[in-house]
Amino acid sequence: MSNFDTFELSPKTSLAAPPPSSYLGTVVCVLLGMQILLSVVAIVASGQERSVLQKLENAAYTTEEEGQQAADDSDRITGAIGVFDLLVGLASGILFLVWIYRFCRAAHARSEIPLSVSPGWTVGYFFIPIANLFMPYRGIQQAYRACADPEYWGDTKSSSLILLWWISHLVSSFLGRLLFKWSLRVSSNEESTILDYLNLNLFVMVSESADMLTCILCLAMVMTLRRVIR
Repeated sequence: MSNFDTFELSPKTSLAAPPPSSYLGTVVCVLLGMQILLSVVAIVASGQERSVLQKLENAAYTTEEEGQQAADDSDRITGAIGVFDLLVGLASGILFLVWIYRFCRAAHARSEIPLSVSPGWTVGYFFIPIANLFMPYRGIQQAYRACADPEYWGDTKSSSLILLWWISHLVSSFLGRLLFKWSLRVSSNEESTILDYLNLNLFVMVSESADMLTCILCLAMVMTLRRVIR
């Protein structure tokens, strides 16, 4: 019998998946850092917009044209920041999911005990109502534990950082949906007052703060998972 006939690959060797590339992880971290910076800029811009609204409410501008010009300038600034934030967030979200898929795939390949959530479904559950409230968290948490201890991951403690990120993600998503509906209602109502816009402006800053916290925790989580998977 030839050597070729007797040669066998171990299941772990043949199915092993490489960890996510260092380059991809770095890009994800950079984009998350940009999101954090943009959140800070958006909060500052919202503060300036609030100042303009308060001056309009108190009739602090010399002429109506001056007040209108200040409001238009503020709208253009916040609008530009919002568009840029959306584009960076979209790129960050897509690449983050790609990175998470590859991380979970590598964790599955290393684990001696099967994991209940596959890499594909860990990502896919993000887009399925109800399941997206807990299943992605479960998949990422299992993958982390499998990397920490491939042989006995069931006895490994869950990561409190992943839990904090997930709670922050859920809160941020909920606030974002409320903000979207509130913005539509205020902007489409011709009877909306300056007070309505001031209240909306305050909620924008709260939502941006929640987004910033989520990005900070996500960045810390990705950096932790990169160390675990090496």
